[in-house]
Amino acid sequence: MLKDATVYHLQETSAVLAKKRTAIKTIRPLVTRLRFQLLGGLLICVLIPTIVRVGQLDVRVQNTAFYAAIGAAFSLMFGLFLIRRLSDYPGVKSGSHVLVSISLPFGLMAAAFLFFRLDYSRFVFVASYFLSLAWFLVIHFVILTKVRPRLLVVPGGNANNLLGIPDVFWVKLDHPDDAYGRSSAIVADLRYDLSEIWQRFITDCVINGIPVYHSKQVAESVTGKVSIEHLSENNFGSLLPNMAYLKVKQLLDLAFAILALPLFLLLYVVVAPIILITMGRPIFYSDRRIGYRGQVFKAFKFRTMHNSSDQVRASALEASVTKEDDARITRVGKILRKFRIDEAPQILNVLIGQMSWIGPRPEAVALSRSYEAALPFYRYRHAVRPGISGWAQVNQGHVTSTADVHQKLQYDFFYIKQISPWLDMLIIMRTIRTVLSGFGAK
Repeated sequence: MLKDATVYHLQETSAVLAKKRTAIKTIRPLVTRLRFQLLGGLLICVLIPTIVRVGQLDVRVQNTAFYAAIGAAFSLMFGLFLIRRLSDYPGVKSGSHVLVSISLPFGLMAAAFLFFRLDYSRFVFVASYFLSLAWFLVIHFVILTKVRPRLLVVPGGNANNLLGIPDVFWVKLDHPDDAYGRSSAIVADLRYDLSEIWQRFITDCVINGIPVYHSKQVAESVTGKVSIEHLSENNFGSLLPNMAYLKVKQLLDLAFAILALPLFLLLYVVVAPIILITMGRPIFYSDRRIGYRGQVFKAFKFRTMHNSSDQVRASALEASVTKEDDARITRVGKILRKFRIDEAPQILNVLIGQMSWIGPRPEAVALSRSYEAALPFYRYRHAVRPGISGWAQVNQGHVTSTADVHQKLQYDFFYIKQISPWLDMLIIMRTIRTVLSGFGAK
């Protein structure tokens, strides 16, 4: 009798879910939908300035307004694509990615107009740019402040650990019926031996188009870190970086390093005399670091510390650790470190091919050996070239303790797993903000 009642309930659950799936999915706020953002942007940011301009009877003005509207429309669509790609990564709150995502396509389109000598309405194009920027910034901050992600958690396994992660409204389900009308996404530990009723519920969700996410993937996407406590051979397979992109990335690193070399030389002309006057020689400081595939190389920096006898007597491990308010750092050195100017000579390492612009920061040999002994899988961070800036740096800043390094390693693994031009672009944006604010400097 009890078995018959259970089967009937499972069948009823499937039928009710199929009827109510529309109600579950419509809970998604309008402002987050692609159709609303795109159509609203085209109408408000492109159509209105065009209508204002073509109100004039001059046929030439109407033609230039039309060309500008076409260019602005394509720029807006590409900008929206960039915004949504970058918004997939955690920690995007300031809105700086919106500024770059809109400015980049509009700038490229303006350059195309200039290169092909196309006559276009500057009023329509410039007005569309500023309206697009305002439109997507408003959407970003509305979503950030008013729309909190709501995910339903199927109990069991590691899924319960998600409930303590901030910035998401987690709802722990006690029964499949509790999901109706509550959310558009389900989270479960798909490796856990779930009961039959929950397995049937998850299956019906997938069949009816309701997203079901594995708890590990959700934790990574929300925190920007990859858990490293229980890595297996399957995890290493998923952590294998995109080798095709790594080759393209190396070529881009070299190209941008060549373009940035004159800027570095100009910076050297300014910084070198200051170091000579305040600290004397040498101007540069080189340190042995662990790089790509575990190879040792010398990383170049502007010198920021005194050459004291205490530093000479210190062990290699002690000398490698920069502490809070480290007495070895000069007053000029503190400024150079705060705004990351001391890292500028590492452009030479990029030119040589030892480093990348973006990647896990290279550690001193002594520190790296120490971390390898204390933390399993630490060497995996050498699967990609180390970078001048990285995902861990823009999220965590400078670290020294083993516990902090453990967190840093999770950020590094996330970068290696998710490596892409979009993530690199986001890190560049956040690096600029980090340099201006002095976040995490020591």
